[in-house]
Order: sequence, then C-alpha cells, then structure tokens
Amino acid sequence: MRLVDQILLAVLLVLAPINGVAQLWLARNTRELARIPVYVSSGIFILVLGAASAIVGGIGGGPASLGLTSLDPFAFAAWTAAIAAAVLGMMMLFTWIARAAGLRDSPFLARLLPRTRRERAYFAGLSFVAGTGEEIAYRGYAMSALGAMSVGPWMAASVTSVAFGLLHSYQGARGIVTTGVAGFAFAASFILTGSIWPAMAAHVTIDLVAGLVLGERLLTHRDGGTDACA
Repeated sequence: MRLVDQILLAVLLVLAPINGVAQLWLARNTRELARIPVYVSSGIFILVLGAASAIVGGIGGGPASLGLTSLDPFAFAAWTAAIAAAVLGMMMLFTWIARAAGLRDSPFLARLLPRTRRERAYFAGLSFVAGTGEEIAYRGYAMSALGAMSVGPWMAASVTSVAFGLLHSYQGARGIVTTGVAGFAFAASFILTGSIWPAMAAHVTIDLVAGLVLGERLLTHRDGGTDACA
C-alpha cells in the first residue's frame, strides 16, 4: 500500500475519531455557542477529508474505485428512499427508547440546532457537504483502501462505521451508536450496489430532515437544559 494511503487511512480511522472523542469533552463544557462558525468550521474539515480522499483514491484507482459509478435511476431512488427511511426511523426509535429509559442528551445538541433563517441556510449547506464529503471519505475511499489490504467488505464496513460513529462523539453515547449504525447502512448499500450515490443522497436527506424538520423531536428533552449527557 502506498504511503499516502497509509497516512490517509490513519487520519480517517484513528486521528479523526480521536478528535471526535475529544470534542465530547468540549461539548459537555460549552455553555455558549456561535452556530454559524461551528457549521463553517465543520464543513471545512469535512471538505478537506473528502477532497483528500477523492484525490488520493482517484489517482490510485479512478472514480470507480470510490463508488462514483452510474446506477439505474429506479434503483438509485429505491435505495436512497429505503436507507433514509430506515435510518430516520431508527433515530426516532432510539429517541423513544432513551426517553422511556430516562436518559438525557447533552444540551449541546439542542444548541447546535439552527434557529434563524440564516443559520438554517448554513446548516443546509453543511448537510450537503457532510453527505458528499463523508461518504467519499468513509465509504468510497476507506472501504476500498481496506479492500485493497484484503479486508473483507463487511469487515471494512464494520471498521469504517465504528470510526464514523466515534467521529460524531459530540452527539453523546446515543449519537455514536446511531451514527455508527447509519454508517453501516450506508456501507451496506455501497457493497450491494457498487455505488455510493444512494448513500450520498440518503446521507444528505437524513441530515436535512433531522436538522431542519425533526429538530428537537429527536432529542430526549426539549428545554435546552444543563443536564449532562447520560
């Protein structure tokens, strides 16, 4: 494996998740939050990861190695709808279970939700960046790179999904699990279709719906309180 691939895989599967875990402490101790700068900085970080993955993966194996292959329109629509519905349904179910168990989300999550029209516009932009950049990095590139190391596709899906969940540690324990399961669903569609387009479209859709439509309905509390994450 090329040195550049080793470095990029280490960043995606080790360093970025460690940074995500470090953000969990920051989230728990943050009382004031400027949302737009957070959206912009997160978008830049994801853009860098996605662009690096696209360049390194594209040079190594071309667009096809990243899953950027055409897919029948009906299959694309069906897979996108199925993934989005399954993940959003899982998120609602996990929220209901957490509420029933008396668990509490970090108030940081409530503070992250956009409030104004301008914030909603920036959040929508971040959703598109995350849906494309993270899928290219964690599904298109990382899974293909692990496959080149003779790692089986489902093991690669598991490894990248764990890293993907930890990358979102600022969402707390429930968010890590939810995001990891969602990542595995994205990976499964990539394995079964050979294309990341459905995962990419579903990812964007999920982020938009979760942030702009469902919003606080996905939180275990809606008062923006100060309880620590359970």
